[in-house]
Amino acid sequence: MPIISEVFIIDVIFIMLLILLLIYYYATKTFDHFDKIGIKYIKPVPFFGNMTDFVIGRKNLQICHKDIYDKLKGEKCGGMFMNRSPFLMICDPELIQKVLIKDFSYFYDRGTTTDEKLDPLQANLINLEGQRWKSLRQKLTPAFSSGKLKMMFQQFNECTDELLNHLQEIEKNNQPADARETMAKFSTDVIGSCAFGLQFNSLKDPDSKFRKVGREILSPTLQGRVRLLLRIIHDKLPTLLGLKAFKKEAEEFFINLVKDTINYRETNKIERNDFIQIMMTLRKQDSTSVDNNTHKIQSASSNQHNEEEKQGTQVILDDKLLAANTFIFFLAGFETTASTLSLCLFELALNGDIQTRLRNEIITVINNSKTEVTHDVIKNMTYMDCVISETLRKYPIAGSLIRKCTKPYNLPGTSIIIKKNQRIFIPVYGIHHDPQYYPDPEKFDPERFNEENKEKRPYGTYLPFGDGPRICIGLRFAIAEIKVALAKILSKYELKLNNNMEMPLRWKPRRLLLVPEQKILLDLQPIEENI
Repeated sequence: MPIISEVFIIDVIFIMLLILLLIYYYATKTFDHFDKIGIKYIKPVPFFGNMTDFVIGRKNLQICHKDIYDKLKGEKCGGMFMNRSPFLMICDPELIQKVLIKDFSYFYDRGTTTDEKLDPLQANLINLEGQRWKSLRQKLTPAFSSGKLKMMFQQFNECTDELLNHLQEIEKNNQPADARETMAKFSTDVIGSCAFGLQFNSLKDPDSKFRKVGREILSPTLQGRVRLLLRIIHDKLPTLLGLKAFKKEAEEFFINLVKDTINYRETNKIERNDFIQIMMTLRKQDSTSVDNNTHKIQSASSNQHNEEEKQGTQVILDDKLLAANTFIFFLAGFETTASTLSLCLFELALNGDIQTRLRNEIITVINNSKTEVTHDVIKNMTYMDCVISETLRKYPIAGSLIRKCTKPYNLPGTSIIIKKNQRIFIPVYGIHHDPQYYPDPEKFDPERFNEENKEKRPYGTYLPFGDGPRICIGLRFAIAEIKVALAKILSKYELKLNNNMEMPLRWKPRRLLLVPEQKILLDLQPIEENI
């Protein structure tokens, strides 16, 4: 009997070791990827790749990427691993320009792993690929034209006036303003007005459902951490196991909000100058187009194949796509804009001379125009452009770009062939903090973006919104919103850092976006000469 027990124990140990060896082999079998194609790479760690500090919660994702970029300094490109997945990091500005613009036909997909049936809100412009993305981009681009943007300035001004009322209450109570939370509420209200034509009242109502949903969507959850750990095994494993990207409650809330808004407008024949109205118009055009195509197919069966082929390259803006793309406008619009605004205010409070110069420009431009803050007025605020650009340089909220090679690509100047489906990584945060392009990169210096200095820098070294055909479609909307807010805030208040403000800024670890760990606390001092 003891002999049997010993044999059994030995067999169990052997099986366990075998399982561990198989797991180790699976976790590391991709690690020779860059050796095979002759590209320098950063040695990865089993299971974590080059993302150990991010996965275990030591660093923010953008800081991890910058560390890798710094190690690859001097290389046009190099290899890195996110968990076990190999990524080609592009470091050279000229090569970045080729990937994003000149050779875009090789890199038009982002390579995100999504399941639209599991997560209907992921069927948006950020995640779609191939002809579906191209078709939808063409449909939505006119929605962000200068003409459409001009029509939204009334909503911008109304929301900014509510922001000033909110700041006035804070100042009267001798309290510091929590810049990040305040700007998040303001941006939520702007999106509510400009996207849905609704008053979200996030600034007035501390229990606003819309602000709560926005906060919940971006807050770390247990499910999110499980998804992250499962992706260490395989990118598609969370999807295969049915783990959703967003909470079901938030998803249902948003889908119902879009449906209810559309139904109310159609029933009451209401039209507004906002994003959802533009989407409704596009949906109606698609519906008419489908009806016409169906009629043609029925009346001319000989052309059926051509019609079906043409239809296959198009995206029909149905309820699902409408909800998904309104959702991403909401999500991207309030979070990135709020973060940029709060960090810009932080830098202005820290650099009084820059704040004073910007305020003087604002007052001069508006007094000369003798009108409300309009699209044409803010175009004349050139120093403000420099301030915002420097904020986005120092704090690119989404500090990395990912593309997927869609067909074999010969890496310029080499004999290296990048294979189809190879994912490409552009470390925006690292490039923006490279002293080769931005001397003393931690210094906040808007003069980096005057016309003379901009011309000196290589193209491909400033990418807060990406570049090329997949550049952020809402960048002009975001910049306009930021400009209106800055113009009105600085015309009323001088900003100073509160004594309880913890310095320096620290970034929350295990986050995809740059999010400060501490609150940005600002003292508001009314100025004598107001606009």
